Amino acid sequence: MPKEIDTKYIVQQARYAGEEAGAKMAEVHGRLWEGRENLAKLIVSLSSTMLVGTITFSSSFLGSNAANTSYPNLLIISWVVLFLSMCLGIVSLWHSNTLKSFRARFFNSEPAMKQEAEQLNPEASQEELIQGVLSIVKKYSDSALEPLASADRIAHYSLGGALVLFGLGVGSFLFFGALQVT
Repeated sequence: MPKEIDTKYIVQQARYAGEEAGAKMAEVHGRLWEGRENLAKLIVSLSSTMLVGTITFSSSFLGSNAANTSYPNLLIISWVVLFLSMCLGIVSLWHSNTLKSFRARFFNSEPAMKQEAEQLNPEASQEELIQGVLSIVKKYSDSALEPLASADRIAHYSLGGALVLFGLGVGSFLFFGALQVT
């Protein structure tokens, strides 16, 4: 009687391993990712609120005649910098979402894993079969992990840029206000 490979069992065990790996990633990195995401949401909210608020009340800042206003370009620079801060915050949020995608990516590769497992030689030794299964799982695990490193870097640096730009936007707006008072 010819041997047969239980591909359903292999994929089921791979799913368990993927769930375990995803849970471990969430345990180790989850708080950092969540904190970064919350900070990005805060920056996007504050930047957009300041941008909309200052544009809405710009007639109060500039008066009826902008020619009498000291340094009106400083206000425009503030708006541009706040807008860029908001954009970088959104980029950070977008890439933060990718960090949570390992389980979905790995789960979506199950049909391909099953297809590759069906190609294994059932007459091979037990050791060769184990190595074959492990190489299949590793291949799709690595594929699911691959975009996470760059997404983590991009989310980190874009949030840092958003924070700096937000500080510059608020600072230039406050400087504009100080010049208006004096």
